[in-house]
Amino acid sequence: MLRLQRVPSLASALLFVGLVIASELHARDATFDWPNLTSSSSLSWVPCFSSFQCARLTVPLQYSNPGAGEAQIALLMSPSSFPKNDSRYLGSILFNPGGPGDSGVNTVMTLASTIRPVIGPQYDFIGFDPRGELCQLPHGRTSYKCYSCSPPEALEFYAPYPQNVNESVSSFGRAYAQSQILGKLAMDRAQLVAESVSTPAVALDMFSIMKALGQDKLNYYGISYGTVLGATFAAMFPNNVGRFVLDGVVDPDGWYQGNMTNLLLDTDKVLTTIYHACVSAGPSLCAIYENTTDLVHARVSRLLDDVHLAPVLVYNDTDPSNITFSVVDYTVVESHILATLKNPYSMATALAEAIVQLENGDGSLILGAAGVTNVAQFATCDFDPSQPYVAGFLDIRAPIECGDSLVDTRRTLQAAQDDYQGMLQLSQFATTIYPLMQGICTHV
Repeated sequence: MLRLQRVPSLASALLFVGLVIASELHARDATFDWPNLTSSSSLSWVPCFSSFQCARLTVPLQYSNPGAGEAQIALLMSPSSFPKNDSRYLGSILFNPGGPGDSGVNTVMTLASTIRPVIGPQYDFIGFDPRGELCQLPHGRTSYKCYSCSPPEALEFYAPYPQNVNESVSSFGRAYAQSQILGKLAMDRAQLVAESVSTPAVALDMFSIMKALGQDKLNYYGISYGTVLGATFAAMFPNNVGRFVLDGVVDPDGWYQGNMTNLLLDTDKVLTTIYHACVSAGPSLCAIYENTTDLVHARVSRLLDDVHLAPVLVYNDTDPSNITFSVVDYTVVESHILATLKNPYSMATALAEAIVQLENGDGSLILGAAGVTNVAQFATCDFDPSQPYVAGFLDIRAPIECGDSLVDTRRTLQAAQDDYQGMLQLSQFATTIYPLMQGICTHV
């Protein structure tokens, strides 16, 4: 196994890529009927998903405008081992996994058994789905139109959307043009929603959850964007801060200035650390071993150049009734490397093996672990046209990130290119990060 030295800012630099990196989340029990779970301004917990409890909390859609309507916040609790009248019971911990837009409900359902030994048995551990996922009725949301009316329309938008602006000469321009479409769809189809999903609005929801739990102080665990949310709550309600854990801190000043550039500061250093660990481990433990770190770097760069010009096909006809096929291109490889930087201790060895396999013309390993969003999920007609539809990609992130910015993020094409070049000076992975983060706000 590769031995890696820790880079101090690894978490803060890289945990923001949760949007791009596919997570293995627990599938929701189809028998649990979220939309018909009664929502109220108090919390009424009901058993769900075997060992958990679920509830929906009604909150104002806009706290400053009660006439704008209501929203329902879905919550899932992993209960404490102790009853509330036991002196060992210490209340609740509210959890947000980041994103923005990641499901706290799904994450707690998946990771409760992992996190429970860390926080102990004395707390209720509660995940909630922020109003950034407002369109998702199964999560207990209100009925508003979303950006895409159906999976086929989402496919039409996302299939050509560049997840890497260095894939072709037109990729940057296409990303810029499609950000205009995203902004126009927000205004035409979901303006009320887009105006109601800011981070301060979610912080107000957290205050409402705290009060509904009967607590005067909030205990909170936030990861990545969840640290911005925690910092925002603390700034708004300093007298209601209990025990806070902010893990993988995102700079809140940069967030509210609409500038994610500083998140790339140490990204390339992490990659160099992996290459250095490969040299130290030797050829028996590192599949891409070379005599020096520079030679390992050159080897991987050469592979990126090769697939940039000649992508590798992946075709599996083992089962003639279920033939699968795809292409491993520059975007796929670059995204897989970036995903590895987020989890170097668990993924670096597999990355090295996947690179060697790809050098030999087989892209199956790297394709299976790549961090690109799989737009094939939208190639379906299996949806209920009477219900709002959310793609769960940029349509969740854009209104939160762009709406939070206190400065005007709109850019001409040239100004957007200048922003991108500035990011590229810091990291080669600006090619992937820009179109999925800062670049989506150029017309919002």
